[in-house]
Amino acid sequence: MIGKGNRRLGQKYGKMGFALVLCGVCFFCCACGSAPVSGQRQGDILAESFLAAHADFQEWQLVGWCKLKEPLADGAALSQYGYRLAEKLNMAIAGERGTEEDNYQNDLLLGTIDTVQAEILLQVLPEERYLVLTLTGQNGVGEISANHRKMTDLFTDLQADGQINTLITGSISEILPPKEANKRLRRLFTAVDAKIMEQTTDENYCSFTGYQEAIPESVLAGGKKINMQAAVSFDEVANKTWVYLGSPLIFGQY
Repeated sequence: MIGKGNRRLGQKYGKMGFALVLCGVCFFCCACGSAPVSGQRQGDILAESFLAAHADFQEWQLVGWCKLKEPLADGAALSQYGYRLAEKLNMAIAGERGTEEDNYQNDLLLGTIDTVQAEILLQVLPEERYLVLTLTGQNGVGEISANHRKMTDLFTDLQADGQINTLITGSISEILPPKEANKRLRRLFTAVDAKIMEQTTDENYCSFTGYQEAIPESVLAGGKKINMQAAVSFDEVANKTWVYLGSPLIFGQY
């Protein structure tokens, strides 16, 4: 993450990475069950929402995960499977890291797909195996839709029930007053006809959660469907306001 905020919602690697996967699976089991919209449509909705904040774009990130059917019995099989996935994605591999402990192992491939940073993380436990694919781009929100589709196509090819979380990060070159910060966040929802469900505010950050009916995947919070979260955090050292938009929620830190 670019922003250095004071809230941590998830981790990506190692055993904490596995916790993220389980957390994600738990969230999406509460999905509303409607027919999926295309990655193009969903990406366009989030791009339009983010632009309404009038923030300087920093990066977008897609984190997709699924449970795998392949046995992947040892480290060699894990590495070979990762390279096959990289080939499917036309990913240029720049590095590889592996970890093996009692009843747990993972393999991480780092590289690029065109101008997009790519990470393939494979995680193996005694009874379960998971793929976590992370794509990160810095050339604008217009890249999101095509890369979302790339992820969904991979999950379809693997015959896996994949889930994808989207995060867009931006910044504003001043510390916004609380009223203005709230106003900016509301714009992210009104711009795409999303309903605001909850608001949380303290001296260092502000967060809104809501629901946009054209985005199919959602989480249940207090019996309400949520599929958008927008937040700002304040960096007094850099004199910046960081803006985050996540769907269905913000994963990472802010």
